[in-house]
Amino acid sequence: MLTGQKEGYILFVHVPATNTITFDNSSTMLLGAGTRAVAPGGSLVLIATSTTVWHEVSFLAAAS
Repeated sequence: MLTGQKEGYILFVHVPATNTITFDNSSTMLLGAGTRAVAPGGSLVLIATSTTVWHEVSFLAAAS
């Protein structure tokens, strides 16, 4: 995971190709579900609420 972030940093993950990236909920990545699988065309937006914790802002599994 990203290190050195500051509160308010935004991380945008977009999967443009053929792979799927899976993120798991944890004490440092607070997601709206236990697991988020971002498929091609999908995206996940996270915001740093401290120097160690990310919160999900938006999730799109894949573009239709």
